[in-house]
Amino acid sequence: MNYQDTEDMTIQAVKQYYKGNMEFFYLVLHPQAVVLSVGKDQLMVGKDEIMQQMQKKNNTGIRYDVDKISCKAYAVENRICHTVLESYILTYYPDQTIERVNQRVTVLWKYFSEKNAEKGQVEKAGWYAMNIHISVALDMGKKPENAAHFSESKFMEILNIAEKEEKIVLRDIDSCTHYVPASDIIRFEADNHQVIVFLKNKQKLIMSTTLNSLETQVGKDFVRVHRSHMVNVKYVQLVKNYKVTMVDGSVLPIPKEKYTNIKKTLANIVL
Repeated sequence: MNYQDTEDMTIQAVKQYYKGNMEFFYLVLHPQAVVLSVGKDQLMVGKDEIMQQMQKKNNTGIRYDVDKISCKAYAVENRICHTVLESYILTYYPDQTIERVNQRVTVLWKYFSEKNAEKGQVEKAGWYAMNIHISVALDMGKKPENAAHFSESKFMEILNIAEKEEKIVLRDIDSCTHYVPASDIIRFEADNHQVIVFLKNKQKLIMSTTLNSLETQVGKDFVRVHRSHMVNVKYVQLVKNYKVTMVDGSVLPIPKEKYTNIKKTLANIVL
């Protein structure tokens, strides 16, 4: 019943779907599943309607391929998780035209037990896709160019779903997009036109961006202590002698001219 199992399930469903094999996709749909895609009026409610609409789309003569998949699951509450997949979709049209789109698939999964299956809610125990949102992947803060496109925030509003913790969108140098809770990030470090993200699980992400750009994105929990360093205030251990010590053992410099102001900013938390 591990919620992270939905990562492999989401990847399998998407890969099989674009190969024209709908069996696994239909198998994991809940009878009352809801799908919202990028097109206008593409809100489909119920497994039967979804299957009917998907069957129509498969008779167009268009072929697809999937490339560079990244997928991450986030626990929402017991037996419910939110899984986000991003990939490049290659579309091959009958006139030999090829189109590539960076697509995002957001799925709300729910685990049903044997007891639920016995009541007729599902065929068997396991994870079932309740809500699926298919969208063109966009950088945070940008509005869709197509007014017919439903944003993910609108989808959450429609379904009355709210995540417990805000996540920061981080795109690494391999063009993989990560949705990381702010509380998982210890600090950011600028290095040679790149930024290294240090996570509390001791892993790192490398991004082709600047601290100036990230500073406007990450929120009030992060403080710029140096031109090359930005820290999560929750992981600051000590501020002393023009240096800030983090819980992971890293010691970062603070410019003398900014030391007093930065120390005051952090005072209520670390002193």
